[in-house]
Amino acid sequence: MFEVTKDKAQQFKVLSALMKDKRVTELVCATDAGREGELIFRLVYNKAGCTKPFKRLWISSLEDSAIREGFNHLRDGKEYDRLYEAALSRSKADWIVGINGTRLFTTLYHKKLVVGRVQTPTLAMLVERDGKISTFQKEKYFNVHVGKGDLTADLEKVKTEEEAKRIAAACEKKQAVVSSLKRETKTVDMLTSKALQDCAEYCATLKCGRAGNYSSAGVQPTQTNVAMGEMCWALPSGRKALTPLADTLSAEQHMDVNGPLAAIQSYGKINHSACTNGTILNMWISKTDLIAE
Repeated sequence: MFEVTKDKAQQFKVLSALMKDKRVTELVCATDAGREGELIFRLVYNKAGCTKPFKRLWISSLEDSAIREGFNHLRDGKEYDRLYEAALSRSKADWIVGINGTRLFTTLYHKKLVVGRVQTPTLAMLVERDGKISTFQKEKYFNVHVGKGDLTADLEKVKTEEEAKRIAAACEKKQAVVSSLKRETKTVDMLTSKALQDCAEYCATLKCGRAGNYSSAGVQPTQTNVAMGEMCWALPSGRKALTPLADTLSAEQHMDVNGPLAAIQSYGKINHSACTNGTILNMWISKTDLIAE
């Protein structure tokens, strides 16, 4: 079903030879920790005709400590068979739905119409929602509020005023009985010093950008500071839990209290040569900032 392209043939030959080497008794799948990484390894493994057992390295960081931890806890590759099957199904769906669907609709309507496994249903939802918005009509309704002191009960969206008044009148001077009461107490424990250290290291890894699906020194994607910030709790610097991380090399929120020149001077002290992917400083400067400087 799958063929090796000419530009990848030499590298595939190398991998295939290594897999078949008699000195090799076991393999380690160290591709990206996800469906695509699993699929890439299995396709090469199956195409090479390899039947040797293999372990799975599952890590989401390229920190030395994370890599060591991953190799110390390798898992049986068979545990990820379902992940591979899900990735293979997704790949086939891209062809069955995307390629064939695009050809079909392009032929039928005599112009290029792209059909995709994700794109088309997403577009359908947008069109459906847009239709509901454009045909929306306001409806008048009434809410009934019954209560005494701090205890209230609400009935919303009663269609007619007469019905709402009838319900309110039926409750007038009547006794209400509480049949059940549920209490919940939710607290957020302070992080231990070890957890804070781990979180700080994790944030530092994320703030240095990404290479593939892993972190490396350099520029990070535009939305990384938001998405990754939602995964981190509070830090000793004063950053609140679940809030965005600093954008690229900019100061953390509410930490740039000494003005833009101080931020630029601090930025200049960084060893930029260590960031092989480049660095960026985002600054929003107002006239009042410049006057203050």
